[in-house]
Amino acid sequence: MSKFKVLRPIEHSLCLYLPAGAAVPEKAKSAAHGGDIPVDASGTIELSDQGAAALTRGQVERIEPPAEEQTKGRNVKGKG
Repeated sequence: MSKFKVLRPIEHSLCLYLPAGAAVPEKAKSAAHGGDIPVDASGTIELSDQGAAALTRGQVERIEPPAEEQTKGRNVKGKG
């Protein structure tokens, strides 16, 4: 699963994900079923690449892993 930055509100897996910094209530009404669902205003969401592809443009932006994670597990020449 990859981390994505939330750019616009997303309802996914019975949770409403909002961009960071938004002042929000603890619960919100689901657009799908009308019941209360939890709100996550952390500004990030974890999705599979397939799940992210299903979202419309402008809702999420991939958060690239730090450079050290990209090279983790590789045999770097001259080290180790």
